[in-house]
Amino acid sequence: MKKTLKVKLTFIDNTPDDQNQPKGAPVADPSPDVTEFVTDATLEIDERCSLIYKENPELGMGNCTVKLTWLADDPSVVSVIRNGDTQTVMSFEPGRRHISTYNLGTMSFELTTRTMKLKNTFDGSPDGEIYIDYIVEVRGGFAGRRKMRVCVLPD
Repeated sequence: MKKTLKVKLTFIDNTPDDQNQPKGAPVADPSPDVTEFVTDATLEIDERCSLIYKENPELGMGNCTVKLTWLADDPSVVSVIRNGDTQTVMSFEPGRRHISTYNLGTMSFELTTRTMKLKNTFDGSPDGEIYIDYIVEVRGGFAGRRKMRVCVLPD
């Protein structure tokens, strides 16, 4: 099944939740940076679910297509695949750290994500959402905490 949707993506960076940050990590900015954008997306559902959308160039990632993908019968692990000017594959699984390479075109670096919380009820209905709360490390050092939420907007 393939379906076109309008989705809202919300990113909250440097959330002030010190109790779950690694020991010795800098205290997060008390006023988190919130970015929201609305875009058209394609939802493909078979044994694997994929939500595909074009990245907003104003977010600084250049011309990119993003695919969020997960197994239909196990939505507890979500992968984010970014292709275009910026390229990476990041995996999110509650309680786990995943290492990936983040390629900016001019340089690449190691990026680690540690998923604090993941909720995935995304099925294309207005009730479904993907919510990921994770810590980012760059080359082994704490780089910030981010929360991402994807939801369907009503027609």
